[in-house]
Amino acid sequence: MKKLKTLIQEKRIEMFGQYTIEHAMRLDIELNQIKNLGMENTFLVCYHLTQLVKKNKGLIGPSPALSSSSLVLYLLGISMVNPMEHGLLFEHFSPIKHKSTVTIGMEVDMDSLTQIRNQLTDSGFLFDNMHIKDSTFCNVLELSIDDNTIQLSGSKVLTELSWRKNIDFSSLSLNDMSIFQKLSDPKQIISMRVLKSDFFVGYTMEQHKFLNEYAPKSIEDLAQVFVYLKPWCKYDLDSILKRRKGVSDLTMFQKKFFMETNGIYTFPEQVSSMLQRHLSFSKHQTQSYQKAVRKKVNELYNACEELFFENARKDDYDLIDLEQIWYNMTHYNSSMTDKTMVIGEAILLYWWVYAMSHKQSIHS
Repeated sequence: MKKLKTLIQEKRIEMFGQYTIEHAMRLDIELNQIKNLGMENTFLVCYHLTQLVKKNKGLIGPSPALSSSSLVLYLLGISMVNPMEHGLLFEHFSPIKHKSTVTIGMEVDMDSLTQIRNQLTDSGFLFDNMHIKDSTFCNVLELSIDDNTIQLSGSKVLTELSWRKNIDFSSLSLNDMSIFQKLSDPKQIISMRVLKSDFFVGYTMEQHKFLNEYAPKSIEDLAQVFVYLKPWCKYDLDSILKRRKGVSDLTMFQKKFFMETNGIYTFPEQVSSMLQRHLSFSKHQTQSYQKAVRKKVNELYNACEELFFENARKDDYDLIDLEQIWYNMTHYNSSMTDKTMVIGEAILLYWWVYAMSHKQSIHS
């Protein structure tokens, strides 16, 4: 692990300068898990591949699958998402205390994927213990390192953006309000249909109106837009807006639960955090709850419900409040999307709108 730790130390100083106790604790957890899984070589190979992409002036996606949950992958430049900024849990990438195979996802533009594929076919370029796995799709390259997998995906969105050679995305601030103002216009969101035609299938006038009223002001807001506009999403949009504006008829206890989610349980990460913080659920019990809802395990679901009400009654919470919160959690949880996924989609859309506003030749 010496080589990886030295590299992380260099990158940490380069990106953060002095860093906090929270950063130190997070890195300790991640590096220990990487060591337990014997994944140092896999991470170093990923880092080398990102250097190849950057050398060829290609683009690396902001959130390749669940890799955006790792601070180590962010420091290595494999993920463009800082998980500490967005409250992403490392357990989503690799469950702590569980030894299992892990897939590191990398998303690059198609030109970069082709260049990497060509270079790796040169036997002298292969890394120790690395094998190229057969891939069904031409836009995916899978590499096997020991028992783990690196999956490089060619992104149509990144390919479109990589053609704009004079735009520097690496220096783009994700708090540029002028970009968010453009993103409040549903026409900007619709432009993604050119690149991912299946993303907003079934886009309705109700959702069009919702986006205008919602007016995203952060990447988290934009990520929630992606969740709300999913075709299978059954959220009550009017209720979301009312709660966001603080005009919904909620009790103080419900407000305590809703204050971090803009009035709704949007992501599994938020539910996990609130169960542990407010209702004394352990990590194991929280994972059991998620499994019970996701896989509809009735026996496990009933046990979690009993634990929820038992812990809540200890603080003399109102039964009507508890029933409403339990209903919201379980009802919306069946349609949840991991925050790790939609944060990446949100940043991609942010980049796209930024590119459109700086290079008029980008078609819509």
